[in-house]
Amino acid sequence: MTTVSPSAPAAESPLSARTGPALWRHVTGRATTSPAYLEELPEGWREVSWPEAAERVDALANGLLARGIRRGDALAVIARTRLEWVLLDWAAMRIGAVVVGIYPTSTAKECAYVLGHSESVLAFAEDDAQRAKLASVQEDTKLASTFKLLTASPTRPASTPLFT
Repeated sequence: MTTVSPSAPAAESPLSARTGPALWRHVTGRATTSPAYLEELPEGWREVSWPEAAERVDALANGLLARGIRRGDALAVIARTRLEWVLLDWAAMRIGAVVVGIYPTSTAKECAYVLGHSESVLAFAEDDAQRAKLASVQEDTKLASTFKLLTASPTRPASTPLFT
């Protein structure tokens, strides 16, 4: 005989919906002084505020929409773990797109496999070498464009593009 413990009563949620974008709006709408993220730069760690993170996500989401990305489209990222990837994830969620991660150690053939099976239409690379790897297999996939992720810095305002 199996017994099941009763579920805890549902806590009241301040969210209008239980989705990633609703959570993002809730968290970024709160007044908080703690940083959203710490970003590693060559000169050291830099705090990223919630308003700055929200501005960067909005800019990325708008850039994706301007590039024709829509709900259900897959976007590939080939990079080490970095803040730009996290912000891209939030931006993609906001518009209903999906982010597909590719290991930066993947070969061009492995990249083509992931890009093809995920039907990615756009890809982001950490650097020129990764971008070249994606470009080498672009003809064999549905990939329309590749972009290089740009790192924000104190000398480059958050409102400038985050990919080229």
